[in-house]
Amino acid sequence: MEGVEQQSPVAIVVRMAVEELLSPACLDQTCEERAERQGHGQLLFSSVCDIMREVSLCMRRSVYANYLARKEGPDATAKAV
Repeated sequence: MEGVEQQSPVAIVVRMAVEELLSPACLDQTCEERAERQGHGQLLFSSVCDIMREVSLCMRRSVYANYLARKEGPDATAKAV
């Protein structure tokens, strides 16, 4: 990881900032407070955000690949994700 940090420090800082700003507890609380039609099922808003974050930062190839790679994750079907 040291080589990556030296070659692209901006990417590392951006990733750390995004992870901090989009903390799971904050996202779930915001969604719960503001949601009007969404139900509270097995799939948390923070889980979807985490999956999408990894895909958008090119950490995973696709949403489906990310879903399959998770050992612990949303107790929902791939279609729901």
